[in-house]
Amino acid sequence: MRTPLLFAVLLPLLAGCYTPYQVASTHTNQCVQVPWDGPPILAGTRVTLAQCFGRTDNQEWTVKNGRIAGVAGLCLDVQGQTGIDGAPVIAMPCNGSPGQHWSVSHGAVIGVGGKCLDVPGGEITETAPLILASCAGTPSQRWSLR
Repeated sequence: MRTPLLFAVLLPLLAGCYTPYQVASTHTNQCVQVPWDGPPILAGTRVTLAQCFGRTDNQEWTVKNGRIAGVAGLCLDVQGQTGIDGAPVIAMPCNGSPGQHWSVSHGAVIGVGGKCLDVPGGEITETAPLILASCAGTPSQRWSLR
């Protein structure tokens, strides 16, 4: 009869291990998403911004061990795996490649080459594609996990 007690003690500890978050622009409150009309989601799909919709699979992300994973086991990734300004952010199967290493620090989401998650031209609009850019602390580079 110790199993229920052990389960009752461990469940709250394990529940926070993979807490899903929405990654939202602090400037417009739009969320990072993988555009999705249902399965399958193709590897290499551009990651975009969209109005935050409660808790939808394509806007939920787990942040763990230096990667940001989302729907269908896909991770935020950088096309070409290099920290070049303007490099597109895409969704790819999680594989630990350099383009899938991210950190969240002081409101910035930082990827390969120390570049920040951003939108082209700083224009945070519905369906704007995400890119890497030199970190400058601009409103388009400010994010929150909620």
